[in-house]
Amino acid sequence: MAGLSRLSIGSILLRAFLLLAIAGGAAWLLFAPFRAIRREAQVKNTLLTIQQALQAYHVKEELYPLPYKMKGAQLVDLLLESGHLKAPPLNPYSGAPYGHAGNETADRIYYETDSQQETYSLKALNFENDETFLLIDSTEHHSLE
Repeated sequence: MAGLSRLSIGSILLRAFLLLAIAGGAAWLLFAPFRAIRREAQVKNTLLTIQQALQAYHVKEELYPLPYKMKGAQLVDLLLESGHLKAPPLNPYSGAPYGHAGNETADRIYYETDSQQETYSLKALNFENDETFLLIDSTEHHSLE
């Protein structure tokens, strides 16, 4: 490295580091929308899986499940025990299938039925806050499309 002083080497390394940082930040900004799209697709897939099992439960039992309000993990357990779900769906908030340790704190899906057990709603909350992200019910919002 004859001819290159320590200052020059330091300057080159600093420029290379800054270039990598800028490229990494640009890549993060470029791919952030894809992450949101992937998350939404995961939530939709889980809600639709649970909805299909709820419909099968309703056909067999002629009512929607009790208790009137449940979190997603409780509903999945009930649908697994009754045989209307073959396997636990993915908890989109934790990334693991329902039933694995740690899912309870990351459960942001809620089920509710009326007092006659004739209607239901499935609600998924936003990842960042407690606002409703997606909603399926048996009266107005039959589909996520």
